[in-house]
Amino acid sequence: MRLFFFKEPAPVYLIRIQTGDAVQSQTNDNVEMIIRGMNGQISKILLKDFSTSQEKELFQRANLDEFEIEYESIGNVKHFRFQIF
Repeated sequence: MRLFFFKEPAPVYLIRIQTGDAVQSQTNDNVEMIIRGMNGQISKILLKDFSTSQEKELFQRANLDEFEIEYESIGNVKHFRFQIF
């Protein structure tokens, strides 16, 4: 008899951030994010490392930036926090 164990793939969290269109609303600084869910959290991730578009500059005026984060399930998202440094 052979037993096979398969690990389910981790969920992918899609995050979209719309930068404002006011003058000087952009940033070239690093942006970190913490996501808290019902069953855990994703701690301090550097968003530029998860960008779906490596070619364009992130967080520029009136841009829509997308990020895909593959991580174990944290349940329903309850809270998120950004830090710019």
